[in-house]
Amino acid sequence: MTSRGSDDGTAVVEFVVLALVLTVPVAFAAGGVLSITDARTTARSAAASAALVVARYGGGSARADSVVRSYWPGASDVSSQLHCSAWCGQPGGTVTVTVSVGVEVPLLPRTVLVTQEQTQVVDRFGAR
Repeated sequence: MTSRGSDDGTAVVEFVVLALVLTVPVAFAAGGVLSITDARTTARSAAASAALVVARYGGGSARADSVVRSYWPGASDVSSQLHCSAWCGQPGGTVTVTVSVGVEVPLLPRTVLVTQEQTQVVDRFGAR
């Protein structure tokens, strides 16, 4: 009989170590991509909601900011900007809300800034 030496059973150990070394960075990268995608989707929804509320009910920047902040309660790195084509309640005018939010990405030393913009047309026949 021939002796295999000290290599008995190491294939399983090598496979497990290699799988961990390759899986952990991929999982962190996927988590980072998902957190940025989630922030983009939420920022788009917040901007659309804020533009719709301001177009229908008025209230200007303060109302738009409160709608946007309701999507991220307690977050300090959320901001919104409101731009109206004339005054924000003019029928047929447009209301544009831009939302910016900082996203923490795993293993990155800084936050990634995500910005989304939505425009809403003020209803011509809507009553306030």
